[in-house]
Amino acid sequence: MATKDYGDGWAVRVCNRKGHLLSVEATVQCDLDAASFFALGMHPGLRTLMRSREVHKDCVVLIAQPLYKEVTVTQTTDGDGVLRKKHDESLLHITEDRRNPAALTVTFKALKSTCFKKYTGTTAFRPVTDPATGRVVGSRAESTQDILPKGTPTWLTRMPLLGHILREACLKHVRALLLELKAAADKVVAHAAATGVSHAEAVEAVCDPTGEWAAKQAEELRQAAAQRQQGLRSFAFDDAWEEEEEDEEGEGEEDTL
Repeated sequence: MATKDYGDGWAVRVCNRKGHLLSVEATVQCDLDAASFFALGMHPGLRTLMRSREVHKDCVVLIAQPLYKEVTVTQTTDGDGVLRKKHDESLLHITEDRRNPAALTVTFKALKSTCFKKYTGTTAFRPVTDPATGRVVGSRAESTQDILPKGTPTWLTRMPLLGHILREACLKHVRALLLELKAAADKVVAHAAATGVSHAEAVEAVCDPTGEWAAKQAEELRQAAAQRQQGLRSFAFDDAWEEEEEDEEGEGEEDTL
């Protein structure tokens, strides 16, 4: 079963998936070019424009290469008490990959969390072209997330009433994020049009008018470079929790979406 909603330039679908409580598919389209939409979506200053956005802190740069970066961050969220605790902290491993201009991607995985047993996702930012001319006229973000809160059996979603409540709660949260992100993108486009600057420059002007976040990012990259020079191993994956889940979730066919 699935719960859906859509509007002007956005759509969201929430369903159940084997091994997880909920699976989310969402898209949002805007007039920004894909690189600028990517930069907006990953900009730490975006939270000043979005009430629903989680707060990231304690960023550690693991790998910093041209068009590719891996970091860990602590994400703090004030939830609604339905799918997560009122206050949740999750340590996320995030990969930003801009090497393919046709699909700029961001992937994340929760390494530790006070709320989630499994929490992973991917977002791809793609150019949108005019079919008649082939000219790029904007971009679209396509996102998927798989969620399994701690202490929550996946079969809950197969109970008609409770499953509907859970999907609706998730949809409401994601819909708010999409609408706020679209509004932020529209604000950047309007700033670029009003001032004559590029979309990339408008993202910085809107999200970081004081230069605070640019200075912090420069310091993070400096520390990452110093760490590499010292020959330190900065990060190692630990997938033990995934192996535990394979036996736990084991049998049963994937639910029909």
